[in-house]
Amino acid sequence: MSTQSVIEHHVQALAEGNLDEIMADYSVDCVFIANDNCIVGTDGIRAIFQGAVANGGFAVAMQHAVYHEDAAYITWSVPGMILLGTDTFIVKDEAIVLQTNAVALASA
Repeated sequence: MSTQSVIEHHVQALAEGNLDEIMADYSVDCVFIANDNCIVGTDGIRAIFQGAVANGGFAVAMQHAVYHEDAAYITWSVPGMILLGTDTFIVKDEAIVLQTNAVALASA
């Protein structure tokens, strides 16, 4: 599976709210960096996504995606919720080993 295939699967699983499929994309010792947090391992990452998909999936609107070998950079939004989201991924052996994330929430 290519880096692009892993990331496309990941976005689709998020849109469907499928926690098991979301987590299937991560390596056991993955690192997730967002804001002032650095989470290592799937237990902490599972907790993040468990909250994000607690009410089911959501409409992820992909804006841009750039892929180079094992690296990916995507920008996206969730209408009415997230104005802009960005993620950078490193994928090794068909699994995400590093992800950075930033979001700008839509105004209420």
